[in-house]
Amino acid sequence: AWFREEVAVGLGLDITGSSSQIIPIVVGPADETVELSRALEEAGFLVPAIRPPSVPKGKSRLRISLCSDHQQADLVRLLDVLGTICRKK
Repeated sequence: AWFREEVAVGLGLDITGSSSQIIPIVVGPADETVELSRALEEAGFLVPAIRPPSVPKGKSRLRISLCSDHQQADLVRLLDVLGTICRKK
């Protein structure tokens, strides 16, 4: 819950009202979503880009999947990286 709130409120990103451990971040254009996914991978995070035909055109998203193995420090670092790369777009 804390992480979802930080992404949605703290970073102002659209998580489509997610309330589960899967947190989609709507980006929009598929190419931009893939670019962000690659930047996250370069920073050490596997956050796949979900794009058409899995989602409607213009509604591509990043898919964050959290599990109990993730430490708070990992999540804080992911928030920092998301904040940095999302400000660049």
